[in-house]
Amino acid sequence: MPLDEQNCPSKTIGSWDELMALTSAYMATGIRYAYRGHADSSWDLKPSLLRLVPGADAERLLRLERETTEEFAAQAHLYLSAEHLPHDLPGVSWWPLMQHYGAPTRLLDWTESPFVGAYFAVERLVDREGAVYVIDAPAIQERLQDRYTNPDAGLREVMPTLFTADARCEVLFWSQTERRSARLVAQQGLFTLAENIAASHDRMFEVINVYAYHPVVPPAARWVIPAVVKDEILKRLRTANIAAHSLFPGLDGLGRSIAEVARIGPRIRFVDTVKGTVFKKA
Repeated sequence: MPLDEQNCPSKTIGSWDELMALTSAYMATGIRYAYRGHADSSWDLKPSLLRLVPGADAERLLRLERETTEEFAAQAHLYLSAEHLPHDLPGVSWWPLMQHYGAPTRLLDWTESPFVGAYFAVERLVDREGAVYVIDAPAIQERLQDRYTNPDAGLREVMPTLFTADARCEVLFWSQTERRSARLVAQQGLFTLAENIAASHDRMFEVINVYAYHPVVPPAARWVIPAVVKDEILKRLRTANIAAHSLFPGLDGLGRSIAEVARIGPRIRFVDTVKGTVFKKA
């Protein structure tokens, strides 16, 4: 079943207040929703490895994944100290680190924060419509529990199938529990990955509406953010400390944050009346 208005209805966000009302409705359910922001609403839910070689079959993708993971693992020690590297052989545990540094993987980034999701929908491509995907993450887990006898079915149970070309085209969530990067923690990040490496991640919408159980809000949705409100939302997010300097700890995040300030206008100035010093606040 392709992604459509039936299994993932769209809602246009016309202002910051509308975004707040919608996020409040989802947060009030108490369900662990996952959010993913796209700066361009036309982008597919497709991992970087699949975008790198469009149309490639599973066998070719598995071979490329193995080669890139081994190459990354062979050279990562030149740039990172041992305590920041996985201890096992090149494989699943290396993928989040590769994703962090821009190497192609089968992972797709999500966040548990609707505001972080909104940030990635508005932080660039200011002339294009953005979008935030919202999905009921526990519904995916319910599907896995139907397939496996272990009530805590997850990555460990399906791992043997990840490296076979004829694996099922189902998607699961993975929240890395060991050696999380500062960026992953700041962004409240988690990942989806497909058992079959060639599968598009929009296949998850086939099961979400079957296994989700909360009737108040759609269990899967697409919030569309018009280009004309991107700057307004970016400004409001910045006052809540959702900005490049907080989501990308380090000098690169600072640089991106300065670029955001330049884009959305001058900051408010405060004067220290004792010392006569001018302070700036976002």
